[in-house]
Amino acid sequence: MAVATGTLSITDNTFLNNTASSSNQMPAGGAIYVSQDGTCRLTGNLFIDNQATGAGSGGGGLYLYTKAATIENNFFAHNTALMGGGMSGVLKPSASTWKLTNNTLWHNNATGQHGGGGAYIGSYTDGATITITNNIIRDNSSGGPGDDLRVDTDSDQNNTGTTVNLNYNLLGPHTSFASGHSDDLYITNTGNYHHHANGTDDPRLKTDGHLPSGSPAINKGICGRWFNDMQGHRFYYRTAPMDDRDGDPRPGTGATGGCDIGADEYRFPWPMFLPAIVRPHLNPYSIPVHPGF
Repeated sequence: MAVATGTLSITDNTFLNNTASSSNQMPAGGAIYVSQDGTCRLTGNLFIDNQATGAGSGGGGLYLYTKAATIENNFFAHNTALMGGGMSGVLKPSASTWKLTNNTLWHNNATGQHGGGGAYIGSYTDGATITITNNIIRDNSSGGPGDDLRVDTDSDQNNTGTTVNLNYNLLGPHTSFASGHSDDLYITNTGNYHHHANGTDDPRLKTDGHLPSGSPAINKGICGRWFNDMQGHRFYYRTAPMDDRDGDPRPGTGATGGCDIGADEYRFPWPMFLPAIVRPHLNPYSIPVHPGF
């Protein structure tokens, strides 16, 4: 799939065993290639066993060249490219905001020296912000820096790095969040790099990418935050999607913590009792939703 103009939204699709080839230095994008000036939103998609081949191939599952992007609840596994095995994205010179939230990038491979086995992100603008929150980016490999994640914050080479916010993520064991320069995480210019509450614990994903009971990813993400405006009024800013990639609900409006990291929100295997079927209002495991909470 190739998109070259307009506003794009791709939701709840499976991209399996696709191949895109590039005969020159241009990137490919194994399943999806996007180059446009509008906004791009990808939600709840599966990218599995896709590959981008050729001299300049980037983004085994996905390649983006856009001004603004929201990428959430997607699952990337076993994708391959020269750069950005799972996905590759480049912020255009006039870009504003890129958000990667609650995605899982697992067992992808970047075969070239530019790295980014799970994801490669480059930026040609100083004023943009890249916010990476609640993602599992682990067990990926590459032939260059950043087996799991590489962010080239200074692609225009003016010695000023794009702002990068890296919060509540799980990356590989060879990650230094403090320096941003390590085997599993590599950020080129760290002058505007900020990080908080990230970890390197193994989420112990099942073969289908779901979280098992006891996973360190459970309840360790951020759901949202409460703020006070200039007049002292409180308002709630939501960070995590309200549902996961399967449509299972995450903690609702008003929650700050307790969301899981990655594309899956763990569901406890509650036993099904007869009262839960005949008289739902007596189900001891139902959680009421209070509007405005």
